[in-house]
Amino acid sequence: MKRTTQLCVPMLSALLLIAVGACEDMTNGNGPQGGDFKRPTDELTKAISFSGGTVKSGTPPRATNNPGDPQLSGAPSTPSTMSPGTQGSMSIGFSNVPPNTPFDVNVRFDNADSYISIPIATSVTQGNTSGTLNLPFSLPSSVCDDLEDIKHQIQCYESVSVGGRSVSKEQARQIVLNCESGGGSVFNGPGSYCAYNYPKDSCDIVIQAATRAGVPARFVPGTGRGACGPLST
Repeated sequence: MKRTTQLCVPMLSALLLIAVGACEDMTNGNGPQGGDFKRPTDELTKAISFSGGTVKSGTPPRATNNPGDPQLSGAPSTPSTMSPGTQGSMSIGFSNVPPNTPFDVNVRFDNADSYISIPIATSVTQGNTSGTLNLPFSLPSSVCDDLEDIKHQIQCYESVSVGGRSVSKEQARQIVLNCESGGGSVFNGPGSYCAYNYPKDSCDIVIQAATRAGVPARFVPGTGRGACGPLST
């Protein structure tokens, strides 16, 4: 990782919100070491590699909402973790696909400016109208270079498109991009904490982790960034 997250741990609860403001003031409008962090959704889209996958600008085709459209299933109920320099597989159940017909699986990471289109040949599905796809992927070790040194929670949306004529509704799964480099956690306890320059779509996992530890937190809006800080004084 090129950068590490800076944390402030207020000693008195009455100073907690002041501490959050102090953390934001320390940025002087920039990220640590004078540079802004990039959006994890865009960086993950650019970095992840699916076999045959192509990055396309914009958003995937919308669901056609017609009877007999393809359907998806099998999204895990718990978040899946992705780490730099590793490989994995994304499992997707499909049904109602015309027999012996190739189709595309579209993967979009939350609010990313682009998405990934993965062609599925009939040789993969063996002509079946339903089944389970296992889509192998790899992540380079550099995926977190321009991201905050924390765990980024990202919503992943998947859909199936048959020639653009018939498009399934999206299904969603939670992904955690693990950009922590020092072990340990993204917050300090048992008191409270503040941290600056967290993107909003990265803040949710910090809030959840803090809540589990009994440290209520919220997103504090800032000038394009904000902070994860205590709920009350």
